[in-house]
Amino acid sequence: MKIIVTGTCGNSPKNKFVEDFTTALLENDGAFLNEYKDDDVDIPNLIKIQECGTVEYIYAISHGRAGNLLCKCLDNGIYFSFNYQFTNTKGEKIKEVIVTSEMIDVK
Repeated sequence: MKIIVTGTCGNSPKNKFVEDFTTALLENDGAFLNEYKDDDVDIPNLIKIQECGTVEYIYAISHGRAGNLLCKCLDNGIYFSFNYQFTNTKGEKIKEVIVTSEMIDVK
């Protein structure tokens, strides 16, 4: 899978962390995930998005204990939203992960 990152997270370490964590999820990087997720976090099933050839990150945002990354599978046009809850406001570890997807017909 090819991943195209936003390249706009230079001034926000938490936004960069959201991108890095999402990349680790998509690439199934167990070492990274184990280091930066809370012990009780269940990793969602990502089969649908892992079948994509190219994923483009649209944006990564964070505020307080929440983070979000919106991305698009360029192969089929499906958008995915990765929603995160951090263990604290510093955003050092992930406490919860929720992934949603939606086919959007943009004209």
